[in-house]
Amino acid sequence: MILRSICLENIGLFRDPFTIDLEPGPMGACSAIVGLNGTGKSTIFEAVGLGLFGASDKLTFPSRLDYEARVRSLLRPLDGVRRSAVCGRVSLCLDVFRRGETQALEVTRRWCMTDKLEEELEVSVGGAPIPLRGRELDLWLANWAPPQRAGVVLFDAEAVYSASEEQVRRLLECAFKQAFGL
Repeated sequence: MILRSICLENIGLFRDPFTIDLEPGPMGACSAIVGLNGTGKSTIFEAVGLGLFGASDKLTFPSRLDYEARVRSLLRPLDGVRRSAVCGRVSLCLDVFRRGETQALEVTRRWCMTDKLEEELEVSVGGAPIPLRGRELDLWLANWAPPQRAGVVLFDAEAVYSASEEQVRRLLECAFKQAFGL
């Protein structure tokens, strides 16, 4: 799986639409995001995980309440807009390798806070929308981008330093299993 681009809108520090293009360079498809503390690096990593895996990432969000609390904390009210009317989105473009072929996968996850947190997921492969909704679409996406790979695909070194010993152990165990196909 190669992440080609990330677009955030009203997620953490990124109020206006903010796009990062990650086209592979001559050394291959490995990207690093660097910057000063407080500039949004961890938010970008977290947004990719939220966009791909949503609440399915049980390593990060043991319960739906944990997931919703984190999403709510990332959405920012616009000036003069009530907090209960706030929306945000993450859009991702990836190349996914399946059955010997590269296919373009586009994922957009939107959240709106009204009386409750509402979520919408849209996925397309090769430009063709996947005609599923809700939990069925989340399950379909998990088949293409398994949530248990989150710790391997998205590595935030700063977060490792602040993680508990148990979280680091689980992350390393997951990375080891994925690397060796166990």
